[in-house]
Amino acid sequence: MKTMKMLTKILIVSSLLFVTFSTTKVKAEEGAIIPMNRWGIALTMEEVELLGRIVQLECGHDIQESKCATIETIFNRIFDPRYPNTLEEVLSQKGQFSTWKNRSIAKATPTDDTYACINMVLNGQTNVLEMDSLKFNNRPIGKEPIKIGAQYYGK
Repeated sequence: MKTMKMLTKILIVSSLLFVTFSTTKVKAEEGAIIPMNRWGIALTMEEVELLGRIVQLECGHDIQESKCATIETIFNRIFDPRYPNTLEEVLSQKGQFSTWKNRSIAKATPTDDTYACINMVLNGQTNVLEMDSLKFNNRPIGKEPIKIGAQYYGK
């Protein structure tokens, strides 16, 4: 059973990476690879795993739209000049992502659904939140909070 779960995880991550790399385009004048999402964000395999664990800890029990909104909020922060510009730095900010700091991230196991949400957001298949949505919580937060699943997202 454990071997089957590991094989499933490998297949999901492999297909995620294949889809991510096969849905990018090359910007001819610079030779840079540009992801097909609105932030221009590409992730390494390690970052996909880290993001999967964070999403699982923050809202793994929630609906797919909420998981996508959580990922979009994290990407909005990476894109916003007021925040650090890497995934790990955004997650490491003081007072943020308490689930990562208060629990063992190694114990978080992303589900197939969580990986699917990461894949959809990375490939530009979602547009749940506006680019200025930078906050989420399990209670109303920020300006103009909207509720998606069990989470609130705000500006």
